[in-house]
Amino acid sequence: MARALVVRNISRTLDVVSLLSRMGLEVSEASSCQQARAMILDMDFNLVVIQPPLVDGGGRELATMASSQSSLDVVLLANASQVEALSTGLGKLGVYVVSRLIGPEEFTRTISVLQVARGRMAALEDKNARLLRRLSEERKLSEVKCLLALRLEMSEEEAHHFIEKKAMDERIGLADAADLIRRQLEDRR
Repeated sequence: MARALVVRNISRTLDVVSLLSRMGLEVSEASSCQQARAMILDMDFNLVVIQPPLVDGGGRELATMASSQSSLDVVLLANASQVEALSTGLGKLGVYVVSRLIGPEEFTRTISVLQVARGRMAALEDKNARLLRRLSEERKLSEVKCLLALRLEMSEEEAHHFIEKKAMDERIGLADAADLIRRQLEDRR
């Protein structure tokens, strides 16, 4: 279940806690920047909603700190007159600044959009990690093929078949077989 942290000093007209709860998020609350910082560092949140003014700050510094935690979406509720100015600076850091006068439906829509974007980002990060792993494996295979060509005078095709056979014989993946062959070739020196 996704977890949200709501940072607010006093109850506001927009009941963020109940809206987020209705959206299926597990909600925790903090009443100060200091308490929120500790909770962000100690717990795993997906979303932080900041409703200034807070007893120990305006929320801008907290929003900056929270946005530095790469897995967090950060929403800062601000006075309508400050939204544009705050968005310019904080938007570059990944903080979504909205007016305090936002209605419940629009707030819910905003959070839904953030969740969809976060889901897409997570899928892209997973795909990127898989591609990087695959690239690393291909690099290992190419290096070992070159070693086999240099030391055992194999063609690229023969080296590839040699690695495949080693993988099948040892019942391991190609990258692991390439590592094993590299170690064996280095031991022969």
